[in-house]
Amino acid sequence: VFNIIEQPKHLVIIGVGPIGCELGQSFARFGTKVTMISRGNQFLPKEDPDAASYLHQSLKDDGVTILFNAEPT
Repeated sequence: VFNIIEQPKHLVIIGVGPIGCELGQSFARFGTKVTMISRGNQFLPKEDPDAASYLHQSLKDDGVTILFNAEPT
């Protein structure tokens, strides 16, 4: 993603960790349709639950689609 020269129309991010969230939100705010895929059922599972809930809502507000209990194929 750091060497692309054209903005993607759609970006799929596997995982809902801090780096994926940062990239997903950035691309969404630039106008890319972003889908994040989590194998589990918890958003930012290693972080403070209140902070994770706030960021989850912020990403949804930015138009990011987050799929839980999903397997990328």
